[in-house]
Order: sequence, then structure tokens, then C-alpha cells
Amino acid sequence: MRTKTNIRDNWPDLEKFTSAGAKLANLYVYISPRKSLTFNSGFIHRAKKEIDNATHLVFSYSRSKNAIVFEFTDDNEDPGAFKITKGANYSVNAVSFFNYYGIDAQKAQGKYIPKLENIPKRGNCWVIYLNQKVGEK
Repeated sequence: MRTKTNIRDNWPDLEKFTSAGAKLANLYVYISPRKSLTFNSGFIHRAKKEIDNATHLVFSYSRSKNAIVFEFTDDNEDPGAFKITKGANYSVNAVSFFNYYGIDAQKAQGKYIPKLENIPKRGNCWVIYLNQKVGEK
């Protein structure tokens, strides 16, 4: 039987779990052969702080590191900003980005584990390394 007590008095860090059914452990970004990126629900949950009010995404690319850097923004005037399509997953159609940098989407197609890294002059940004596709050795 439950009794009404203030449970937080003895458990100050107690947090109610509210994400039943979400695949939170499987954090990934998927690149499609059609040059779009999909951010799964695990990523959305994990990157909540960065994407909560974001409507657009700004990409950067490092050829030397073979990495794509993501910066979420609510500024649709930001040069190069791509509109985020929101649903159960978030997606961005990035044809012009792939074409500009000559990234072969057929070769890049697959899942990547994004990492939150401190990028000089940018701060904390999410990054995927195109040579670290999930399931490839």
C-alpha cells in the first residue's frame, strides 16, 4: 500500500522516467543515399539541450578528419542553415551540402554514432566521422 509522503525529502535526485518505448540507448545519425540525414529518437533525447528550440541545422565539414559537424539553431537567417523536419525522428535534406563537398552519399550511407565534442571557436557540437560507420570494420 502506498502512503502519501514527500519522497523527495529522502531522495532529492529522484526523477520520474517518462520515455517509455523510446529507443534511448540506440543513439545514431543515419545518412541516406538521397543525401539526407535522420536523427533518431535516442539522439533527440540525448541532444535535447542543443535541439530543444532549434528549427534549423548548420553543417560544417572537415576533410582532414572526414567529419561532419552539426550546430543546431533557431536562426533561419543563418547562412547555410537547413530546415529540420520534426517527427518521431528529425531529418534534414542536405543535397547541396553533400554536392558542395563532393561527399558520395552512396558510400556514406549508413548509421553513425554522434559524439559531442568541443570544437575550437564553436564550442560543444555534435560530430560524426564518416570513417566510423556502425557495422564496418
